[in-house]
Amino acid sequence: MDPMYQYSLDFFKGLFQTAITNSEPSEDLEERLEFINKETLESLYRNICRSLFERDKLIFSALLALKLMEMADEVE
Repeated sequence: MDPMYQYSLDFFKGLFQTAITNSEPSEDLEERLEFINKETLESLYRNICRSLFERDKLIFSALLALKLMEMADEVE
């Protein structure tokens, strides 16, 4: 694996903290967690794609989409 693609825990923690700050507030816990999850995923996607080689962006997007579909039981 190219060393450029080795992300640190500090990088992810920073993204997560920013997502918490930037996500829409809500009094309802389930709704708040949804907002945080959505913001985290979008932030992670944007930041990872920004640092990927152009040739690798499509495969990353496809793998992420498939994993999200698998987690939602939309694909086996």
